[in-house]
Amino acid sequence: MNNAVFCEDSTAIGGNDSTVSRGSTVIGGDRSTVTGGEGGIAIGGYRSTVTGGDYSTVIGGTGSTVTGGDDSTVTGGESSTVSGGDGSTVSGGDRSTVSGGYGSTVSGGYYSTVSGGNSSTVSGGYYSTVTGGEKAMLTLQHWDSKTDRVRQVTAYVGENGIEVGKTYKLDKNHQFVPA
Repeated sequence: MNNAVFCEDSTAIGGNDSTVSRGSTVIGGDRSTVTGGEGGIAIGGYRSTVTGGDYSTVIGGTGSTVTGGDDSTVTGGESSTVSGGDGSTVSGGDRSTVSGGYGSTVSGGYYSTVSGGNSSTVSGGYYSTVTGGEKAMLTLQHWDSKTDRVRQVTAYVGENGIEVGKTYKLDKNHQFVPA
């Protein structure tokens, strides 16, 4: 094991290349880089990069890059990139890219790209549904067989009948409709 522990009240368990500081607990898989803030818990899978802020719980799957701000709970699936701001709860499925702002709750499904603004709730993925808080931007993707590429459709809460807290999906014409 090649782990670095910088405080007496910190713990590093297993794996290689883990860094622990300021009273945190880090569990790292081989070839992972895992760093935990004060009072935090960071767990990294094989070849993952996991960074947790003070008093956060951050878990990264194999090959993932996961970052959690202070007082956040962030979970990343295999080969995912997941970031959570202070006080956020963010979960990303396998091969997803998920970002949550301060105080947000964001969940992403398999192969999804989901972003949540401050104090918003946004959930999504391929063939997914999304729900947004006040002034949130909702974005969903679909396959355009005519051009042989992925297209994005965006809606804004508070405009064109899109309501706060209501769940939406894309219909066969790629328009936002209630789920």
